[in-house]
Amino acid sequence: MSRLIDPDTGISPPTVTLDYGAHSHTLLDVEHDFPQGLTRKSFDSGIDQPSGVWRFADLVDPELAPDQIVTLAEGNTPLYRSESLCAASLLPGLRIKHEGHNPTGSFKDRGMTVAVSRAIAGGAEALACASTGNTAASLAAYAAHAGCPAFVLLPEAATASGKLAQALAYGARVLRVKGDFDCAMKIVAQLAHGGAVALLNSANPFRIEGQKTIVFEMLQQLQWQAPDWIVFPAGNLGNCAAFGKALREASELGLIDRTPRLAAVQAEGAAPQPFESESRFPFRVPCVPFVKPGERFLLSVTRRSSWQKPRSTAQAWARNPPAARPSPGPRSWPCAGSSPRRRRSSVFSRGTS
Repeated sequence: MSRLIDPDTGISPPTVTLDYGAHSHTLLDVEHDFPQGLTRKSFDSGIDQPSGVWRFADLVDPELAPDQIVTLAEGNTPLYRSESLCAASLLPGLRIKHEGHNPTGSFKDRGMTVAVSRAIAGGAEALACASTGNTAASLAAYAAHAGCPAFVLLPEAATASGKLAQALAYGARVLRVKGDFDCAMKIVAQLAHGGAVALLNSANPFRIEGQKTIVFEMLQQLQWQAPDWIVFPAGNLGNCAAFGKALREASELGLIDRTPRLAAVQAEGAAPQPFESESRFPFRVPCVPFVKPGERFLLSVTRRSSWQKPRSTAQAWARNPPAARPSPGPRSWPCAGSSPRRRRSSVFSRGTS
C-alpha cells in the first residue's frame, strides 16, 4: 500500500487534491509498504525491461497495474568510465551516469513517467506545469503519449523560446505569464487545487519516486557495491530529496551495506540553499543569479516549503543512521574561486521546478 504523508508529522492529510499540497506550500511524501522479501535478486528478472524506472516498480509504486503505466522506455542510462576524466581528476574509480540518454534528454523523464501515470490513474483530465524548459518538454511528451491535454505556464521574461521546442512539438498548450516562475507556479497550483488538472512540477511527490531510480539503477550497475560519493548538479534540489530517500530505502531493505556521501553542486550565482541551511531554514533567501549578456533566464527564490520533506529525511537518518554511513549527510561546496561566504554545509532539499 502507498500513501501520501506530511513529512513533518508522518500523518496522511484527510484529503489530497491534484496540487499535492503545493497550493498551501506543503510538500507531501510518498510512503510505501514494500513487498516482503525484496533482495538484490528481486530486480535481476527485469534487467531487460525497456524502462529503467519500472524495473524497480516495487520500490517506486507497487500499486499501479501494468496497463496504467505511461512509459517511453525511460531510464536504463549508461554508467561509463572516461579515461580522460579519470586522469584529470586523479580518480581512477570515477564513473559517469549519463541521464541525457532519456527520451527528452533529461532525468526528469524518470519522475514524469511515475507522476503522469499516477495522475491519470487518479482521474486527472489534464496535466500542467510551470517551467523554463526541461520539465515542459518531459510533461508534453508523456501527456502526448497518454493522449492527455498538457498546459505549460511560462514566465514571460524568463525563457528563450528555443527551450520550449519539444513542448510545442508534442502539442502542449504554452501560456506566457506576466511574472516570474513563482507567479507561474502559483497559478498552476491554484488550477490543480480546484479542479481535474494535475500539477506535474516536482512538488508532485511521485516525481521524486521516479527520480529515486537514478540511484537504484546505478547501484545495480555497480553490483550493489555503493560508491564513496555521488556528485550531482543541485538544480532545483529535487534530486537531493530523491537520492537521499533512495539511499535510505536501499539501506533499510538491505540492498546496500554502506551509504555513500552526496555532494550537490550549486552555482554561486544561484545558491540560496547554503545560506538557508546555515540558519536552519527559518526563511527563504532571495537569489539574483548572474545572467550573461543576451541570455534571458530567471531563477525563482526558494520557498520555505521546499525543505520540509528533505529536512525530515535528514532527521530520520539522524535517528536511525544507515549502516556504516561515513558522514551525517550530504554536503555541498562551491567551485574553486567562489566567495568564502558560500562555503556552507547543506542538507537534502527540494524545490518546485
